[in-house]
Amino acid sequence: MLVIISDYHSNDKEYVQDPAKQHELDRKGIKEVVCAVCDKRQPLGTFCMACGVAFGEYACIKCPFFDDNLEKEPFHCHECGICRVGGRENYFHCATCGSCYGLSLKDNHKCVERAMHQNCPVCFEYLFDSTEPTTVLQCGHTIHASCLVVSLVILEFFLIDLVVLVITIIVRLLLLLLGYCYYYFTCIDIVQNNDNSVSGTGKELWRCMPKLSNV
Repeated sequence: MLVIISDYHSNDKEYVQDPAKQHELDRKGIKEVVCAVCDKRQPLGTFCMACGVAFGEYACIKCPFFDDNLEKEPFHCHECGICRVGGRENYFHCATCGSCYGLSLKDNHKCVERAMHQNCPVCFEYLFDSTEPTTVLQCGHTIHASCLVVSLVILEFFLIDLVVLVITIIVRLLLLLLGYCYYYFTCIDIVQNNDNSVSGTGKELWRCMPKLSNV
């Protein structure tokens, strides 16, 4: 149990004046901690120098990061420079992509330079230190798994609507064409009966129109 002290924003006027920014914690600025058991103020460490209590079941001085929930299996990746969850044995670090990936992607993904050091194309959250599961696409680019599902659902509905629209247009064009053909050949028969002449040209249709009104 501890209280973290950071002097990173001590001279930042914007930080002092904005209450929202006062809730932001820069981990690299943490220099001292206060034990919540004995109130001992001391340099950053994993145990209290006075009462000996552990500051967390998991403690990383480099980040710094403390956590009592070991079910998340936290571990520190030296190449990434941050702590991650999920168990070290379940991940590997890809030097080209610049991030940790699941073992299922080892030698089974297309590397893109610093692929994880960008924002999600859907929600625009920075992917590298995001706590949401991330998916690597076949092209090598990355996106939140949940954002990918939402995008596919939206795309599916869009494609369905597009297909319905295209089919509707095609059906209407076919009906229009069939109607034209029906009236064209009907006019040809009328012209044959009235003029005893046969014409295979489309101009006969225009001659037919006034005759139809007199039939």
